[in-house]
Amino acid sequence: MELVKNLLDYLLLTLIFISTNSIYVNSGYKFTPFTIVVAGMLIVINLFTTKLSISYFKKICFIVGSYYLVIIMLMLIHNEIYRIFYFFVLFPVIIIFVLLESYRESLVKFLDKFVQVILVLVTISLFFWFFGSILKIISPTNYVVNEWMNGSEIKSYFNLYFETQGVKFLGLHFIRNSGIYTEGPMWNLLLSLALMIQVLLLPKNHKRELILTFTIFTVASTTGIFIVAVLYVYKILHHFNRRQKLIAFSATPFIVFGMMSIFKNKANSISTSIRIDDFVAGISAWRESIVFGSGLSNGLKVLESYMNTAIRPNMGNSDSFVLILAQGGLLLSLLYFYPMFKILFSKSFNLNLKIFSILYFIILVTSIFVTTPLFALMIAIFYASILENNHFDTKNEKLLCMKVYFKKLKSLLLKSSSE
Repeated sequence: MELVKNLLDYLLLTLIFISTNSIYVNSGYKFTPFTIVVAGMLIVINLFTTKLSISYFKKICFIVGSYYLVIIMLMLIHNEIYRIFYFFVLFPVIIIFVLLESYRESLVKFLDKFVQVILVLVTISLFFWFFGSILKIISPTNYVVNEWMNGSEIKSYFNLYFETQGVKFLGLHFIRNSGIYTEGPMWNLLLSLALMIQVLLLPKNHKRELILTFTIFTVASTTGIFIVAVLYVYKILHHFNRRQKLIAFSATPFIVFGMMSIFKNKANSISTSIRIDDFVAGISAWRESIVFGSGLSNGLKVLESYMNTAIRPNMGNSDSFVLILAQGGLLLSLLYFYPMFKILFSKSFNLNLKIFSILYFIILVTSIFVTTPLFALMIAIFYASILENNHFDTKNEKLLCMKVYFKKLKSLLLKSSSE
């Protein structure tokens, strides 16, 4: 049964990642039904292999019930029916699955699998990026239409890697590594989350961290590089010994110089102006209805009506945070972001989880993935973190196993004493 569960975990994560604005989804392939089926199977396995306490069952019911209440209220208030399959089936199924994983003490293992699947995608993307896009040793096998980029034709390598954008980075012109995604920032979204999880929530693994960091640089995403820099400084201050700090600080001037060059170039770019306009337009749209927003389907239309069309080639939004405000106002924002606020302002959560929350917020304001399974997964992870007070021991995997063992031993002793 454990083998079957592990395979389904990997399959679920693969489906979630592919469903997050990949070229495959962009080309019309539907993965949502498969994602729901796999997540449902995992829920059944968890329920059969775990004796769920009444108190935790009530917590799950309260969270899922609150979610349905908010979504139904918003649809009734705005008289709309929008993406029923996503909001009423996929989202709650993913929440229930993750909360059960947390109860089984399996959330850390699941997050480790998250990083493992991303590393497989990393290996494929780096291979084709280096030997195809950079060295030109491997030739494209076909062309596909990228609707995300206004229907432009892009090169495909065996439908496993796609060349979506060229970029000027640190004075160099090259093809950015977009992996299987519609643009570089989408691939950076997954890479940044994987790096954050690895550094802040999992036991140390420097090899993984280096591979993920290098891949983020091949994407040439300012957001990704900023997250790398924050994690680098955080590790220096909190995890390095004296010798490691000395080596790290000696390299800091070069890193600072590189970051300044990147942000100087970025500040003068059109993409920065568009991101600022997205944020301003989103806040303006939110002000039309602060508490309830303008509707799950209408919110984006209202946001787009405030965009400055003179500076942008299309009407695409790049800010998930302001889109949520425009869609559901404070009501939807409270549902989605309550766990983050609790982690940030409560003393019962460790610093790693607080840093993770801050960096996740930065990703929210620089990426658009609100109606994807990945967004539901991240919301579920935050709720699981506050329910069971997961502190994610990053120092020692053996220590983590011991904590789980002693927790189970304690529950057995209490049970036997009560009998």
